[in-house]
Amino acid sequence: MVELGGWAAPHEPYCFFGVVDDEGERVAVIETAPVPRDTGVWPEVPDDGRPGTSVSSPASEDTIEAAGIFAVTAVESWGVAPWDVALTFGHRAP
Repeated sequence: MVELGGWAAPHEPYCFFGVVDDEGERVAVIETAPVPRDTGVWPEVPDDGRPGTSVSSPASEDTIEAAGIFAVTAVESWGVAPWDVALTFGHRAP
């Protein structure tokens, strides 16, 4: 998860990446809000008031590497300095 840092950090913007189990298949999912516009990376979505967007693909080495490109592009669209964001990570307990 990438989000703005600080004691009273807002709920948006954020960018979340995870690998989930979908009926026995591992799927890579990346979600962000607000919707990144004109990035050349994120798919363009209608400006219909939706708070965010996501993309998914079967998990593989390539899709996991691509998630980094999607995350950096989303964060760049926020217009903040790199030291204004916090990166957290973890895994779900078995």
